[in-house]
Amino acid sequence: MKNIYQALSNFQQECPTIAKETKGYGYKYASLPTILEIINPLLQKHGLAYSQPLICEEEKRYVKTVLIHLTSGEIIESDVDIPVTSLKGMNDYQSLGSGITYMRRYAISSLLGIVVDEDTDATGKQESITADQQNDIEILLESCTLEDNEITKIRGAIKTMPQEKAVKCIEYLVANQIDVIESGGNYGQKAINKKLDNKMEDEKA
Repeated sequence: MKNIYQALSNFQQECPTIAKETKGYGYKYASLPTILEIINPLLQKHGLAYSQPLICEEEKRYVKTVLIHLTSGEIIESDVDIPVTSLKGMNDYQSLGSGITYMRRYAISSLLGIVVDEDTDATGKQESITADQQNDIEILLESCTLEDNEITKIRGAIKTMPQEKAVKCIEYLVANQIDVIESGGNYGQKAINKKLDNKMEDEKA
């Protein structure tokens, strides 16, 4: 399998971040045609091809995604179920077609490791998080009331977080501080830092 993994790695090194350009119900996403337009030339360049047949077995329906290394014949496969659901304003066939397209889009993105993100070209490149913001978030995480998995997620995203998102993250953490929750207070950042410093001094003593 080393041939297909090497080719996939080479593809991933060249594949750009794909912008979410299509508007859905309250969210944006990268459409399947947009994804395919970008990845198909790169797949061909690195000797890769894919197939996404629709499989129907008894009552189960799923999209099979097969990545093929053309020279060696090595393959990587992935299956994803198509849930039976009815979408507002669509008949059963239209709902099925929409579900197939939806699953194809996510299946090929997942298999290839494609990164899809917001398009920032229209608003300019977002500024990266500052050192002070990183420090504030780290401090606030030490005394917040969030679950451990959410804290871990925030910590993992700190370094690549844009300034605008960092501001919102700090506001969110301030609203979820232990003192704020327990006493109904509205402490600012300096007050929280002071409380943490005092707590650390008490622990040392």
